[in-house]
Amino acid sequence: MPAGTCGIGQLGGVPGLDGAGRVAVVLAGGLEAGAGARLRAELRGRGHALGASGADAEVVAHLVAEAFSSCGELVEAVRQVRGALAGEFAVLAVHADEPDTVVGAGGGPPLVVSAGDGEVRVASGAGVPGAGDGESAVLGSEQVVLVRREFDEVRWEITDGRGAVVAP
Repeated sequence: MPAGTCGIGQLGGVPGLDGAGRVAVVLAGGLEAGAGARLRAELRGRGHALGASGADAEVVAHLVAEAFSSCGELVEAVRQVRGALAGEFAVLAVHADEPDTVVGAGGGPPLVVSAGDGEVRVASGAGVPGAGDGESAVLGSEQVVLVRREFDEVRWEITDGRGAVVAP
């Protein structure tokens, strides 16, 4: 991944990467067992080389990379993949071609967005550590958050499953 001004992390876990190492995904929760196995088989059938662990985050990273190659935008790729996933999860993704962008989507554990002091944080759970006293929002299960650094500002927006802006 090239240097950027945005990043993702996960306590006690390792981000999942696509085969080219251009997409990184962290996942809180997991995919439904049957859905995860089906997606792994479909990806392998399309020529994706998945690691031996077959971790859900890796599966999602491969799916996001595949969708990105068709649509060319990380937010749209995550939106498409989110619609195809089943389970109780929250996902954050980055792509090497958009180093100043983080995209998140929920399907169970809440994703909380908090903005203030020139930064935006997205976390799974009830609180976002270290965020300022500015705006905050909780994503619904069908919503996607886009966080992007543009010049000297960090902007964010939450969209619904069709891409219509619902916040801020």
